[in-house]
Amino acid sequence: MAAGSSEAPGGPATPAGYAALEREAAIYPDASRRVFRVLGDEDRALRALNGLVTADVLARDGDEAIPTLILTPKGKVLADAVVVRAGNELLLDVPAAAWDDLEAHFSRYLPPKFARLEPSELRVVRIRGPLALERERTDLELTRLDGPQYTAQEGSRWSATRFRDGVATRPPEGYDLYLPPDAVLGLGLPEASDDAWEIFRVESGIPVYG
Repeated sequence: MAAGSSEAPGGPATPAGYAALEREAAIYPDASRRVFRVLGDEDRALRALNGLVTADVLARDGDEAIPTLILTPKGKVLADAVVVRAGNELLLDVPAAAWDDLEAHFSRYLPPKFARLEPSELRVVRIRGPLALERERTDLELTRLDGPQYTAQEGSRWSATRFRDGVATRPPEGYDLYLPPDAVLGLGLPEASDDAWEIFRVESGIPVYG
């Protein structure tokens, strides 16, 4: 039997955490993402980013997370990204696999006098499953986050907030948390393996870079 899986007699192996993702809730530490702090005056930094992405990150109303795409000047997609504004923090969440191209792109098109990207140790932890949204009330002690919104003019916008351990956002499928390495959630949820997450991601229609 493969590590990180369970197998019923005569049945196929089930990746660890998949049943929880499908029926209840599980956490998934997503090591495929890198999170950067955006430094500089917030308004000037957002204006600089706004010229490089597809979403309108200037049309904001309080703390929020904005999923978007990063484009070349000719419109080629370099990567997906999430711009997160929560309290006094401005974060940029991008695929780790795209960073080489993004680093060259930002060094050319993101003026450091307007915005600077500082690598952070924040990790992305996803909470997914049919009961994932209950974790806001019972475990995370978050101020209630509104559901995701979409308009043709502004695109998708997710609510965001700071909480005791980091930053939380609410995409359509559950919660995404931005946490320091030493944060302990204590949610009592099983952790999904990479194989379990990949099955769940494909079944849920969640795109991934590349």
